[in-house]
Amino acid sequence: MEPIRFSHGLNPNALVKLAVVIALGFNIMHPLNQISSWGMALLIALFLVLNNHTATALKGIVGYGITSALPSLDTASALPVVLQIPIGVLLMANMFYLPLFAGVFFVKTADVGGVLSSLDKIHAPLAVSIPVAIMFRYFPAFSEERKHVRRAMNIRGINLLNPLQYLEYVSVPLLIISSNIADDIAKAAETKGIENPVEKTRYVSATLGLVDAGFGGLSALLMIGGWIW
Repeated sequence: MEPIRFSHGLNPNALVKLAVVIALGFNIMHPLNQISSWGMALLIALFLVLNNHTATALKGIVGYGITSALPSLDTASALPVVLQIPIGVLLMANMFYLPLFAGVFFVKTADVGGVLSSLDKIHAPLAVSIPVAIMFRYFPAFSEERKHVRRAMNIRGINLLNPLQYLEYVSVPLLIISSNIADDIAKAAETKGIENPVEKTRYVSATLGLVDAGFGGLSALLMIGGWIW
């Protein structure tokens, strides 16, 4: 029987990346120490660079550095109210930063075929695989439409710095577009028989490899060490 590949080159298996995202979600309730947090951020950035997403990795590290350099809530409470609000927002962003950073890595480096193939191998129910398939089709399409709306506004000379104009010219079209995209993707998935209970034949194959052990093992080591330390 031909072996099935999960990871391709230096891109870890989608399920390993998804497990890291879920595990980092517990970081909100039980934060990691500073060393483990930075180690986790650098590990994600490293794998983004290895998968040709250097700009995303740099933005992620810079953003994490800014939010990590902020004073604590106790220190911020002594500052003027004008400063307390933005600092509080950034401190909240820092709490969710690592799972969101790992989620960006997951979305940018995983493809829907590989994700579905991986979910088939663990016999995931359709209630899980169908939303995942739709999600991977939805976000790239939504991002592209958002760029088109902003480009159209720039051509017409509309100043998007005004929040009222932003709501009128950007938010409303995006709400309508997002609804249409979701409907189109759902219809396409149904047309292709995604809900058919028979066993599927996937074009993309998958197995675990050394890169999965490396990324998953280092992530587990950093998170467990950070929680215990």
